[in-house]
Amino acid sequence: MAKISLTLTEEHIKLIRCLRFEKKTDNIYGIDNYSLWGGTFIYEQMAYILGYGDKVIKGTEEDVDGPKYPADLIEKFNELDSFIVENIVNIEDLLHQRCNMGGILPGVKYVAYDHEGIWYTEDEWKNMRRR
Repeated sequence: MAKISLTLTEEHIKLIRCLRFEKKTDNIYGIDNYSLWGGTFIYEQMAYILGYGDKVIKGTEEDVDGPKYPADLIEKFNELDSFIVENIVNIEDLLHQRCNMGGILPGVKYVAYDHEGIWYTEDEWKNMRRR
């Protein structure tokens, strides 16, 4: 019984809002890790979602393998993408559970037991455990 946690940034939430949930077969729906936000190039999609569209390296806009961005921005995109892919199941659980409780907020630490998957804010967790 391990305690797990997620703390989402404003950038995580911007990306999560754009997750592409799609029909895979007649009875299976899901999220494709290789096409999280639709479009053709992951960095280009992330740049537009996060407001970095103007950071494209001039002359690469029409490259066959997608527009290029500065190395520090690519590193940031990779970190954000990895976080979301590694935590997608917990993020989906959190979204569904918090949808009638004001949603999810940046900077708030959410916690749960890994075997339960019932998410609380850290403050709710502390108050609940005191009872």
